[in-house]
Amino acid sequence: MILKTIDFTVTADAVTPNTPQFAGHSGDNCAVLLRFAVPFDDCRYRLEIVDGCGEYDTTALLDVLDGTVSYEIPSSWTAAGVATVRLVAVEEGMDGTETVRFHFAPAYLAFNDREDGEPRLEHLRPAWQEALDEAQLFLKAVEQKLQNGDLKGEKGDKGDTGDVSVIDELELVIDGGSADGEIEFLTADHVVEQGEDGIWTYRKWESGLAECFGVLNTSVASTQAWGGTHYYGKLESVSFPASFFVDVPAVLVSVSDENGNFFVTNRSTTAGEVGELFAVTVVALEKETAIRLSLEAKGRWK
Repeated sequence: MILKTIDFTVTADAVTPNTPQFAGHSGDNCAVLLRFAVPFDDCRYRLEIVDGCGEYDTTALLDVLDGTVSYEIPSSWTAAGVATVRLVAVEEGMDGTETVRFHFAPAYLAFNDREDGEPRLEHLRPAWQEALDEAQLFLKAVEQKLQNGDLKGEKGDKGDTGDVSVIDELELVIDGGSADGEIEFLTADHVVEQGEDGIWTYRKWESGLAECFGVLNTSVASTQAWGGTHYYGKLESVSFPASFFVDVPAVLVSVSDENGNFFVTNRSTTAGEVGELFAVTVVALEKETAIRLSLEAKGRWK
C-alpha cells in the first residue's frame, strides 16, 4: 500500500526539489511512490540509484503516463542515509538496442535508520539483527558513562587509569588496560566526515569509502574538429577536495544544455582531479553555449 508520493519535476538542466526528500525508514517496501514529471514523451526512462551505503542499482525501462514516470521504492533502496537517484532517458531502436539520450541532474532521498521507526516483526528480522541491536545499546551506554565521567578509576603509575568499574549488566572488567574477555562489536558502516568544499559535497565512510558530487555551470563553444563528424570544446580539469582520495576514483560526468546538443568525456583523471573535459557535438557551434556539468566520484580515503 502506497503511503506517500514524492514528486520531482525534471527539466533539461535541473531537478526540483533539489534537497533530500524524506522517503521513510530502512526496510520499508513499496510504501513510497517516486513520481517524476518529465520533459520528453517520445522515449522511455529508467532510474539509477546509489543508496546510503554506496551500492548501485537500476530499474527496468519505465513508460511515461500522463507526462510522468513513477516507481515504487523497494526495500533494497532504503539503506539509512542519503540516496542519489538519477533519471535516464532511453531511446529504443527497431532492433531492440537501447541508446541513452540524456542523464538528468540527480534527485536525493533521505532514509532514517529503523531505530527511529516501528520495529519489524520478529520473523522478518535477520539472524544478526539481535546481536547488532545489543552492541549498539552497549555502545550508547558506554558513551553515556564516558560523558558522566563514570569510567575513571584511581590513577596508577605513569598515568595508568587503573581499574574500571563494572559496566552495567555486561560485567566487563578492565584492569590496567587488559581485559579478561573480548567482545566483538557488530556495527554498520557509517559516515565519519561530511561537508562542502568548492563545488563538491562530500562524505567519508568508516569503511574507507569516499564519495563526492557537485555541479559546475560554465559555457563552451565546439569549434575544434574531432574526426570528420564531431566537434568539441575543451574545458579545464576540476580538482577534488584536497587530499580526499588515496587513489584514482571512479568518475561519472554528465552534461545538460538548453537544446541537448552536447555529450561529455574526460581524460587523465587522477586522485587529485577530474581530468580535462571535452564537450562534444555533431555540429560546429561558434557561439558560447551555457552548459551544466554534473560530476560524481567514488573511491577510497584510506
